[in-house]
Amino acid sequence: MRTIVLLAALALAGDARAQDTFNAERSAALAQVAWVEQAYADRLGPSGTNWRARIKMEEPALTNALEWFARNAEGDQALRLAVPLAYFWSYDGRVAESRELLTKVLALPSAAAPTAVRARALDDLGEYDESLRIYRRLQDKAGIATALLGLSHVALRDMDYAAARRYAEESGVLRRDLGDKPGQASAVHLLGSVARIQGQYDKSAKLYEFSLQANREAGWDIAAASDLSSLGYVRLRQGRIDAAKKLFTDSLQKYRELQDDAGIASVLTGFASIAVEQKQPTRAARLYASALGILDQFGVVLDPGDQLDVDHYTAKLLTLLSADAFKAASAEGRTTSPERAVTLALAP
Repeated sequence: MRTIVLLAALALAGDARAQDTFNAERSAALAQVAWVEQAYADRLGPSGTNWRARIKMEEPALTNALEWFARNAEGDQALRLAVPLAYFWSYDGRVAESRELLTKVLALPSAAAPTAVRARALDDLGEYDESLRIYRRLQDKAGIATALLGLSHVALRDMDYAAARRYAEESGVLRRDLGDKPGQASAVHLLGSVARIQGQYDKSAKLYEFSLQANREAGWDIAAASDLSSLGYVRLRQGRIDAAKKLFTDSLQKYRELQDDAGIASVLTGFASIAVEQKQPTRAARLYASALGILDQFGVVLDPGDQLDVDHYTAKLLTLLSADAFKAASAEGRTTSPERAVTLALAP
């Protein structure tokens, strides 16, 4: 009888130890979720650079936490961790890994419930229709606005400008009603891009300026840098070269402060376009090649407005120098380091 009692006691003690171990592991994994979600919330501000560095340093612990949630059927917690981690991977050019991560976690049976975090992950994968359905079901106005903005981006790339404007306007109204001015600025920026593509430069400039002011007030440095670059292209199209150069320079400085290599490359296309207007074709070809090469490394595709302008000024460039000269300058640009490309852009 004593033996039976002893065995029972040992079993209970073992169960208690196992439960304690489980609780400790879960608490540690949830602690990873907490700080990564904070990093994601601060990603567009001045502390974004420090958060990105910490993400890289602690990646093994983060992936271990993801695996723990997956093993223990906690799909929602896995998504809470995967969404910000995928964003930071994409930011560093690991686009394929980012998509693979989100796809894998979304496929977990425990992550199948139509929750807000699942909708966010779907949105980041570009599954905007499904994301929007979930957000509408949850009556999540901020989420609805996010999905609508994604649909607006798709429509813009498909050259369906009426749809792009309609989705962006609905998104902006929702953000305005929520008192979210930076969120509203994202929609206004897209409306500025629609106007820019359609050649409505005065209207586009006003929309970009609204977005820039809102993002500056909110401390969203990455978004502000994008506004500056977009506005620079508008001023260049208006023939205001000095104003364009100032805007591109301010944007470049901000991206350099943020250590955003893809952002730096996108602004270099603006300096290349200025070089075309100033009849400096060799310099322009080198800058275009360097910028586009960096963007390719990061898997970044230019926004439709930027792409349209790059195409416009590249066509002008090809009238200023021979095919052989263009080929030689482009080859030189592809081997130019990002630092030297920046120096070339800023040189008189």
